[in-house]
Amino acid sequence: MVTGALASTATDILDIHAGFLPMPLEIERQRHRAAVRLCTLPETHPLAQHITDAARKRRRKRHFSPLHDLMDRYGLHPRVMEKKKVVRFPVSWDPRIELVICEGINEACEAAVQDKADVQVFTDGSGFQGGVGASAVLYWDDQE
Repeated sequence: MVTGALASTATDILDIHAGFLPMPLEIERQRHRAAVRLCTLPETHPLAQHITDAARKRRRKRHFSPLHDLMDRYGLHPRVMEKKKVVRFPVSWDPRIELVICEGINEACEAAVQDKADVQVFTDGSGFQGGVGASAVLYWDDQE
């Protein structure tokens, strides 16, 4: 159903062409990604100490938590992994981004010449015969 192929198409071949992993591998991939994300939580996160403890202690035979299982299975050590930085902005924060939408190419060219920003992004989108197209260009210090 995801690919829109006919019911008579071989599922194994269709999955390969669509880039789908077999379900056991996809589950394992998602578990690994979740474990790595947990290991990179900042020290101020409420789970950080529990994750470090689970990685330090070997997996118990009984009463082990899913954290113990994840850390043991993948051999992850949160103490040696780079931590995500916590970024918080006050409500009054202004990102200083100016959005300009021009009606025509002449107006857009004039606005681009007058704009002296270090970073400029130009985008365009269109629809034609039921299809959709889009493009974007980024200039940083006049280099594309």
